[in-house]
Amino acid sequence: MAEFYKTDEVRLKEYAHNRAEAMVLQDKAEESKMEADWSKIEELLKISFNSLHRNIQ
Repeated sequence: MAEFYKTDEVRLKEYAHNRAEAMVLQDKAEESKMEADWSKIEELLKISFNSLHRNIQ
């Protein structure tokens, strides 16, 4: 992804961490047949994509 955006991968660390955390929360909920905490997932994705936006400008 860093290559695609022509930036240093260190600048995308926060984006990647929060995006992965959101995916893990959803995967764990699915595995346990429970409802995912969609508000937490949404929060993590907003943080993630805001970080991406800031760091590719």
